[in-house]
Amino acid sequence: MSKKFLMVIFFLAGLVSAQVLQREYKDFKFAYSLFEDGMYQLAFSEFQKFIKNYPESKFVEEAHFFSAESMFKLGDYDSALKIYMDFLVEFPTTRFKDRVNFRIGEIYLKRGSQNLAVEKFKNAIETSNDKLLISHSAYYLGEIYFERRDFNNALRYYKLSFETDTSSDVAPFSLFSIALIYQQQGKFKEAVKHYKNLIEKFGGLKLKVINDAKLNLIDCFYRTGDYYELVNFARTILSEGFEDEKVLFTLAEGYYSIGLLDSAKFYYDKYLEKFPRGNYLKHSLYSIAWIYIKKNEHPFAIQIFDTLSKGDDEIAKSSFLLLAEVKKASGDTAGAISTYRNFLAKYQDYSNYYVRANYELGLIYFAKGDYDSAIVFLEKIHIDDTSAVKAKALELLAQSYLRRGDYLRGASTFGMLRTELNILNSDNLFSEGVAWMQGGKYDEAIKVFNEFLSKFPNDKNSHWAIFYLGELHYKIGDYKNAREYYLELLNRFPNSPNIEGAIYSIAWTYFKEGNYSESAKQFEKFLSKYPTGKRALDARLRLADSYFMMKNYKSAEANYLSFVRLFEDQDGADYAYFQLSQIYLRQRQPIRSIEMLNLLLKKFPNSKLAPTAKYQIGWIYFQDKNYAPAINYFREVVEKYPQSEVAPKALYGIGDAYYNMGKYELALNAYLEVIEKYPESKYAVDAISGIQYSLSAQGKNPNLVDEFIKSKNPDFSQLALIKKAEFQTLQGNYETAINIYKKFVANYPESKFLPDVIYKIGETYELWGKNTDAVEVYKNLISTFPLNHNSQRALVRLARIKFKSHEYTETLEYLAKVQTSAKFYDEVLYLTGLTYLSLKDTSNATKKLLALINEFSNSDYADRARVKVAEILINQGKFNDAVELVKPIAMNRPVDEVSAEAQYLYAEALFKLGEIDEALLQFLRVKYLYSNFEEILPRAYVRLSECYEIKGEIEKAIQFLNDALKMNLTDEMRKGVLEKIEKLKTKI
Repeated sequence: MSKKFLMVIFFLAGLVSAQVLQREYKDFKFAYSLFEDGMYQLAFSEFQKFIKNYPESKFVEEAHFFSAESMFKLGDYDSALKIYMDFLVEFPTTRFKDRVNFRIGEIYLKRGSQNLAVEKFKNAIETSNDKLLISHSAYYLGEIYFERRDFNNALRYYKLSFETDTSSDVAPFSLFSIALIYQQQGKFKEAVKHYKNLIEKFGGLKLKVINDAKLNLIDCFYRTGDYYELVNFARTILSEGFEDEKVLFTLAEGYYSIGLLDSAKFYYDKYLEKFPRGNYLKHSLYSIAWIYIKKNEHPFAIQIFDTLSKGDDEIAKSSFLLLAEVKKASGDTAGAISTYRNFLAKYQDYSNYYVRANYELGLIYFAKGDYDSAIVFLEKIHIDDTSAVKAKALELLAQSYLRRGDYLRGASTFGMLRTELNILNSDNLFSEGVAWMQGGKYDEAIKVFNEFLSKFPNDKNSHWAIFYLGELHYKIGDYKNAREYYLELLNRFPNSPNIEGAIYSIAWTYFKEGNYSESAKQFEKFLSKYPTGKRALDARLRLADSYFMMKNYKSAEANYLSFVRLFEDQDGADYAYFQLSQIYLRQRQPIRSIEMLNLLLKKFPNSKLAPTAKYQIGWIYFQDKNYAPAINYFREVVEKYPQSEVAPKALYGIGDAYYNMGKYELALNAYLEVIEKYPESKYAVDAISGIQYSLSAQGKNPNLVDEFIKSKNPDFSQLALIKKAEFQTLQGNYETAINIYKKFVANYPESKFLPDVIYKIGETYELWGKNTDAVEVYKNLISTFPLNHNSQRALVRLARIKFKSHEYTETLEYLAKVQTSAKFYDEVLYLTGLTYLSLKDTSNATKKLLALINEFSNSDYADRARVKVAEILINQGKFNDAVELVKPIAMNRPVDEVSAEAQYLYAEALFKLGEIDEALLQFLRVKYLYSNFEEILPRAYVRLSECYEIKGEIEKAIQFLNDALKMNLTDEMRKGVLEKIEKLKTKI
């Protein structure tokens, strides 16, 4: 239907009486006659003359009205509107009031002022008794609401229009629009009823809406699956001579949908014969190809799809995809892969077809076990795609990640299925929990497994979920809860294959809690049930450890000795030997202790305990003041295990041994070696003290230690210069610091510290407020040292500078260049999220912030991201979700700007939920815990005032607003607070 606003012509009757003066009457009649003949410009002039000449005439009201009507008819709506408005002021009780309101409504509508038009049309309906005027006013309102997509109100007024006057000229259009709305709402049966009513009542009129109604009726039959009705109706109107290609095509579609494929093909062929260039030519060929598919006549289908795929329209695209699918169905996998790839090369438009092609390729490669290739295609499918295969594709992508060992991505993808698509099934939820667990995200895994058990308590994997919950709580150090889950498994699933693991882990929980008496009992209990196996070996050692920790060295010794006798070649025997050495050392039997350590080194030379064992022997000799063998063992540790934890300690021990022997030069060399090889070790600091003592023992000035180290360590001068610059920076002497750094660059152009120094120059310029200089420094660093880690950090600094200057596109460009493996990638994700928020791209902002929370759940930026996401959720009305995010931060995080904002948002979400008492409490926490955070405090005080107002405690509400006025408020906020105080005073 072509939507247009219909014009309404009003007629006057009984305007004259016998007493009217002839001239006055004639002048009016003349003006009115001009109006009736459509000579509106002349009519307007005459009505204006009449008004001027006969200001007291009884016809002056009509003259004003029709002068406005004349302007309206001429299309001079501004002039008409002014006259109509003046008319209502001059004649407030005029009998034309409803008609004037109607006309004003039409003018507003033509000018696009729909809200004003709505008001006038509603006034006309409410005050008028004229059926025609009511019908047209309602029709216009229906048109306005239809255009706004407010179908409920549109229906209301279309129905009012039709029911008020079924014979008006807008009646068929109202009825058609009613049916059309139902059709667009998917209420096809209602649409059918009204289309049938329209055809029945107005079928004899030669209106386009009648033909449109017939075609739409066929469409509704198709949509509701009333294919038999469709076929019968289509055949009927075809027999009546209703020549329309859509009817013939839809008739074929009806037969196809019924399953009468031969009849369908007959009418498709007939359509192709009658309309060889028709609008549904390709559709008909497309459907014929599908008939061939259903009949397993793949070669014919391939031929048609191949022909149709040559174009660029939707059918060509679909045919291209189906060509690949038919090849796949016919067993031509290689041909299918090639066709899918060609399809993707041609159509990179992220349409549903694009999604389908990527999914099918992913499916093929997944079936072949080529998960990397499957992921390449499946990753191209986005969460906001609308394809029917999206969910399957994401599930397949998650499984592909898991098969490849990329557990966190697999877990996140399963999570998207659950949270973004609201697809929840037990297998996916369980797999998500396992993936989080395997990826090391234990808190997320716990959350998912708990949801799994609450939703699917009797699922086949329930016993696994309970066991995993025990394991997860164990991993995070929550041994009490871990034990409860293990016990639940024992009680609920006594035949579970995890029973052995549960009993074993219960013993471990006691051990971890330091309850060694109970752990010993539990390990004994475990060994009585499971005396063999890998866990049994460990349980024997832990049983011995339990006695060792209880200082029951006799029982510990017996169990360690039993282990090395029974399992001398098994894993753990080296540990047993080491523990035996510790027992003997505590019992002051150093010779037996050394004997056990030597047995460890002899039997297990590659043991991870070997460096410690060798150091321990050296330490025993050192304690016995037998320095020569001590030095030998210490030196062996340093030379054989230079990267071990005990290496710096052993090297420092050499220095101490030489010092105790009075060999101060050798001691100095050893101490220097500690500083050179292990500068980050705590023993490097001790080594400086050792050098001072050695110098003093030689009669030298111990204060010359710096010069001594400098003479021995070439890097000392460079490091000293860097420290001087850092000191100046901390003092706020930025120019001095930069000059020192520049001196470093000039003096040491080949230094390994050069990238660090250049980065520090950029940082110092930022602190000094000279961002332009900082940008140049960072860019120079990136171009000169592109592979250095400082260049990655410089990209983030550049992004932050651009972000502060609101250059968001450049901000995103810099952040996109940062490698995902960077240690500070959580900061990158957070800044990316903030940038998207600044661009008002909430969707991408949320994705980045959630990715940060998922991948770096324990980082500081994860908390900051949670706060930002909560703010977004509150704006979206998802208050419970916001509470879940910020409550842990507000409750657990130390007082800082992040926990302050989290506390405020937590209270705000509760306020929005209507939980006023709890919100009040949380806002008070803002007041008392975050009184130094001026940004949130005024907002909290205003909310506190509102809480007390709701509770009826007006004086308290006013007091909080008065307190807020003492804070640093914006002018707008201050004005609002003052106005609110005045309003509250009226309630006292």
